[in-house]
Amino acid sequence: AAYAGGDFYDWGLGQGGRFYAALGDVAGHGVGPALLAASCRAYARVLAGVLPPAQALTRLNARMAADVREGRFVTFVLACVDPRTFEVEAASAGHGPLLVVRAGGEVDELEVRSPPLGVLAEVEEAEACRATLGPGDALLLVSDGVY
Repeated sequence: AAYAGGDFYDWGLGQGGRFYAALGDVAGHGVGPALLAASCRAYARVLAGVLPPAQALTRLNARMAADVREGRFVTFVLACVDPRTFEVEAASAGHGPLLVVRAGGEVDELEVRSPPLGVLAEVEEAEACRATLGPGDALLLVSDGVY
């Protein structure tokens, strides 16, 4: 149990062929955070497939607020890429940085504004940040546990 952790990631295809990537980190180590990470990943997988990132994040927070005990929280980011336009839409719950590394070496940081999941039972609609990827650009999501 001492080796179990709360870091997780996932990716897949959503509506309209959008590619999504999710990354999360539950505060703490052990079986409790690992189980919370598994439930968060499952909720996120369902929501990411059918909702834009900001709406998915808002609904995910509502689900997680019921599961998270006092003193725990989950940082989380969900990013979707439209395969036709290469527009990135991302929403973050206290997770960052979210970086776009341009082919020429420049780095753009996308803004994150929502609190971690489970901190507040009700939050205003999450905000999405956007960027467009060009040839050779990369979206970089980082965490202290998953690179």
